[in-house]
Amino acid sequence: MYEAMREVIKTAKKLDIPLEVNANGFRRSKWEKNENDYKKAIYPKYRFFQMVKEEDAKVIVSSDSHDVSFLNDWAIKTSYKLCEELNLKVTNRLKMNYFPK
Repeated sequence: MYEAMREVIKTAKKLDIPLEVNANGFRRSKWEKNENDYKKAIYPKYRFFQMVKEEDAKVIVSSDSHDVSFLNDWAIKTSYKLCEELNLKVTNRLKMNYFPK
């Protein structure tokens, strides 16, 4: 299943579009499944981000905030922990136009 996502990762890298590490998946995993191991989260999927590392693509961490208290909570810290563990290229900037003229 994940291997089918490799082309998405390669295309994102080619277009210099970072892939999102969405912290809300860690929150949902804890609330809905009482799961604390971030490698088993509903999303972001650990295997997918291993592939992101293999392809040397960029990522961006998102809080997916539905509440101001989520802007810098434990799930954000967990997202950065995932990025650090996999040695992912983290950016905090998005380009406004990815398509060549």
